[in-house]
Amino acid sequence: EAVPAKTALLLEGLHALVTRFPAKIGNVRGLGLYQGFTVWGKGNKGRLIEMALQEENYLLLGAGVYSIRLRPPLDVSEADIAHLLAMLERLLERF
Repeated sequence: EAVPAKTALLLEGLHALVTRFPAKIGNVRGLGLYQGFTVWGKGNKGRLIEMALQEENYLLLGAGVYSIRLRPPLDVSEADIAHLLAMLERLLERF
């Protein structure tokens, strides 16, 4: 029953990142907590995944040529979602 509120938090944060970094990411899509977004530019998806692992000790899942997918467990906390969004913001600032 908490998933809709957590989904809203995740989507709000992802859309805020798209607004802030429109030349870097976009096309947020998904269902519930299972969301994805596109990383614009050839090779940039891999670069973002590598930066997340090397600089933030965070594993992102790639999907296809340009996309990142997010598949948190249903019991993910709001703090975990906030941590993910802050990490993505830091990475995109340096990207």
